[in-house]
Amino acid sequence: MGDKLIHDYLSALAAGLPGSARARAAIVTEIGDGLADAVTDHLDHGHSPDAAHRMAVEEFGDPVVLAAQFTPVVAATQIHRCGLALLRTGPLVGVLWLTTVMLAGPRPVPAMVVLAGIVVALAVLTAVPCAVFAVAVTGRGSRRWTVHPRSAAVAVVVAASGAVLGDLVLLSALATLAPTVFAAHTVTAVVAGFAVVASLIRLILAARNAGQLLHIRTALTSR
Repeated sequence: MGDKLIHDYLSALAAGLPGSARARAAIVTEIGDGLADAVTDHLDHGHSPDAAHRMAVEEFGDPVVLAAQFTPVVAATQIHRCGLALLRTGPLVGVLWLTTVMLAGPRPVPAMVVLAGIVVALAVLTAVPCAVFAVAVTGRGSRRWTVHPRSAAVAVVVAASGAVLGDLVLLSALATLAPTVFAAHTVTAVVAGFAVVASLIRLILAARNAGQLLHIRTALTSR
């Protein structure tokens, strides 16, 4: 009876938390340890097991309310990690694609490549400032600037969307020019292959993070 009460409480808490599975698991584990300590304390004071579990749960309060209290912390951590990941992977992906164009780009440069470059440049010019802002206001900068986590969540969603758009455009352009690129020198083909792999990995991660961050933004809006 008591164990089920604790299990149901922690399940309700986990369901109310936003963010990644790892972040939610860390909080649930922390609260679970606290509940276990509370139960032990009540048992030491002579209460029955069922009463001890019930009293411990009552002390921690409504799991939905408790989850809401953790939401800004989880949000800040998730936003900071996503923003850093975008900023750290951006230069690598960019260098690989620029090298591919320089090594295999036909002359004159096709209009499609020019258009793709313009779209990617606009995406980068939008994504980078948003990612920098999100990282700054959820890291050490949070001590200087008071910014609602919802604003940071919106910024990093925009940054992730820009990364997704840029990678999709680059991959589409390469798919059209694949015969030319991969028929070129072996080094060119290898660099192009690395560029594709890097973009695909970032595309998958950015899309997944964007979904989690949209959930976080919704949770923050409801507060």
